[in-house]
Amino acid sequence: MSSGKPIALSEKVKITIALSVSALILIGLGIFANSRTIRYKQSMRDVNLSGIIITRSQDILNDIQDVQSAYRGYIITNDSSFLKSFGISSRILHTRINSLKSLPMMYQQRLLLDSIAGLISDQKEVAYSIIVKRKYVSFLEAWNFLNGGDETRLVNKLRYNVLNFINTEKALQSDKLKKENDNFNMVIYVVITSVLVAVLIIMLTLVYIRKIYQRLVDTEKLLLKSQIRLESILDKLPVGVIIVNTKSNEYHANQKAVTLLDKQLLSDGKVFEALDHTYTFSGALKDDLRDKLFITHAIHGEENIGFNETTVEVNGRQIPLRVSAIPLYNEKNQLEYAISVFDDISNIKQFENELIEAKKLVEESLKLKESFLSNMSHEIRTPINAILGFAELLGKRDIGTEENEYVRIIRSAGENLLRLLNDILDFSKLESNMMVFEEHPVSIDGILNSICVLYLPKAKSKGITLSYECDNNVPEVVIGDPVRLTQVITNIVGNAIKFTPKGSVLIFAKMIAANEKTSVIEFRIKDSGIGISKDKLSRVFKRFEQAGVETTRLYGGTGLGLSIAKHIVQSQGGEITVTSELGVGSIFSFTMEFANFNEAELSNATPIETVTDLSFLDDLRILLVEDNSLNIKLINGIFLGTNVKIDVAENGFQAIEKVKENFYDIVLMDIELPDMNGYDTTKIIRKELHLDLPIIALTAHVLAGEKDRCLEAGMNDYLTKPVNTRQLFEKISVLVSRDFSAPIEPTPKLATSPSQKLFSTDTSVVDLSYLRELSDNNKEFEKEVIELFLSQVPGQMKELDQAINERNYKEIKMLAHKLKSSTAVTIGKKLMPHFELLEEKAIKDELPDNALRSYRIIKNILSKGISQLEQLLETSY
Repeated sequence: MSSGKPIALSEKVKITIALSVSALILIGLGIFANSRTIRYKQSMRDVNLSGIIITRSQDILNDIQDVQSAYRGYIITNDSSFLKSFGISSRILHTRINSLKSLPMMYQQRLLLDSIAGLISDQKEVAYSIIVKRKYVSFLEAWNFLNGGDETRLVNKLRYNVLNFINTEKALQSDKLKKENDNFNMVIYVVITSVLVAVLIIMLTLVYIRKIYQRLVDTEKLLLKSQIRLESILDKLPVGVIIVNTKSNEYHANQKAVTLLDKQLLSDGKVFEALDHTYTFSGALKDDLRDKLFITHAIHGEENIGFNETTVEVNGRQIPLRVSAIPLYNEKNQLEYAISVFDDISNIKQFENELIEAKKLVEESLKLKESFLSNMSHEIRTPINAILGFAELLGKRDIGTEENEYVRIIRSAGENLLRLLNDILDFSKLESNMMVFEEHPVSIDGILNSICVLYLPKAKSKGITLSYECDNNVPEVVIGDPVRLTQVITNIVGNAIKFTPKGSVLIFAKMIAANEKTSVIEFRIKDSGIGISKDKLSRVFKRFEQAGVETTRLYGGTGLGLSIAKHIVQSQGGEITVTSELGVGSIFSFTMEFANFNEAELSNATPIETVTDLSFLDDLRILLVEDNSLNIKLINGIFLGTNVKIDVAENGFQAIEKVKENFYDIVLMDIELPDMNGYDTTKIIRKELHLDLPIIALTAHVLAGEKDRCLEAGMNDYLTKPVNTRQLFEKISVLVSRDFSAPIEPTPKLATSPSQKLFSTDTSVVDLSYLRELSDNNKEFEKEVIELFLSQVPGQMKELDQAINERNYKEIKMLAHKLKSSTAVTIGKKLMPHFELLEEKAIKDELPDNALRSYRIIKNILSKGISQLEQLLETSY
């Protein structure tokens, strides 16, 4: 694309253009003169031709007169000699007419000539008539015919036409001569003008060449001065520079380069030695020096820009150099120069070595810190896991009012201790830049309401009011990280309630900026607490610091909450500030940017399923890899009342042997194990045993990157201790690929033991919603369908069991397909994925572990369903 600037022409191009124009003018003049000469010759031939036509026309006019005189003389004298003259003149006239017709002439002239020829023929006939009358009739008869007037008119017309023909040809001849004279004058004018112009251009060109020559002389002087100045500048540069002229095989080195390389380099010298090695140029560069300074590379058109490090031996000492080299091309894209720039980096290398040593010390310190935090986390979380786990199990039993209160206090103390530990570990994540911010739909109003509900009992216990206001301009839903937003607000609100002995705490949110993609929301937490003195405001966001020692003694805390809040806010591009007055209260403000919510995206999103039916635990076989007896007892307590079969391995070697010998649906893997840890155990299961059974890490390690380490080792998911029962069930449900979304049909309660009531495993597997929709509440129809189901399905299940034992894949496919549609009427869709898996694998003539697991689930749920349907017939139909 043209930039619109005029293109500057070089001096050579300008001179070439001028001389070319002059040459073109002269060549054009020659061509023009030659063409005009040819045309002039042609015109002269045309003029001569006109002269010939005129001459011959005049001869014809004379011949006409001779013919008339001959036949008139014969009539008067009756002398036969006139007849001879008449014959000769007639033949001559005829010959002249034919000769004239052979000449080129204009179309009008040729028509006139044809007319003359016709009149001559008529004259000839009239003459013959008169001669016949004179010869054979009488003189008088011939004389009267001659004087009758016809012959006279014919001869006069003939003469008139001939004269007219002659005059017309003379006029044409005159016009041709005039035009040719005009053309000749024009040729003379053009020739003279062209020659003058060409001479003028050549003279101007010569003047211009002289100016250019003078300018070149001046430029050469300036170049010499510039070269001297450039060499002076190069000598003052703090780096070594070598400039190579690739055409002359010469180089120039600045003073720094000569000083650095000592005797290996001169200020000016040759780049290469003689090709035949018969002699050596003075100061020629050695091959290894050329290569180390990348001069050879640059001569071959290679660029080496950046931190290219090399070492050169100077006076027995290795000097580290940082080198860059580039080729330089002229306007014809021809390599003209190669430049090498290098510098002694001995000081930098020494500093780098010092930095490396310092970095090693820092890394060792960080590893020690991480190891300490990891071990501390593991050692503290292990007893906390037991405390909270057993407290949760006790809380679900009715052990008495006072005892339940004790359990609540134990859980509260344990949760506070866990929160303190989480604060320390969160800060570790923030310092390591490993905290991940997720993006989910967030209801600002909903979060503020939840926080108020959470802290309202604590506020009421202190006699203060807790409320929130959400401005109307705040969007109902935005996209952000609800967990981290809640963490920031709860840290500030928790402090506000802690340091407010009376009065109120108000949470306020408003939108302060918005565009098509994002919204910036400001949050303010205002309290009427003890306030902070101005000299302490700058310290409130620092880690492990509070407003003062007295504050820590009276109110407790680690001083990490506000520091974590600040890190979270700033990591998401926001700002957090505080204003306070001692004895009046404080206002904490922070801003966060959220992505705007798109309802269309939410409508297309897959809803998150919640586990409401624990039937997926039936007949589930779990391998628990754990060495702590308390944790083993706790996990067994979580699954108490279910049909889960738990096998325990106390170290990695036992776990590997057990998975070799037995089939398990899932493995719960601790990380810190004796002899072989959970990472190595998982790697052996994956890479050596090639087993893909699901593995969930249960670990007290919650430092940054711990989850990634577990996943890299081959584990499928990750849970921190103390284990949350709901999260554990949800992760197990996802990994064993069961369907829990089918609606549960309420049925009469069945008798259960107290331990079974703990997790509601007595939920009915029967789902009659589809049947009732079909029957339109026709009880008789429903009863017939249930009775038909009870009469057919047990037998089909026996056949399926036999087919699976015999690996009769054709029968398995047929029965699975048939039972899939039959069970959907009374059990719902929960078994359909398992029947589909059986059918799919049977088509491929295979029955892997996941298909057998699906069969056990089908068998277990159908056994329950048949029992419940039989009881339903007795009680409801």
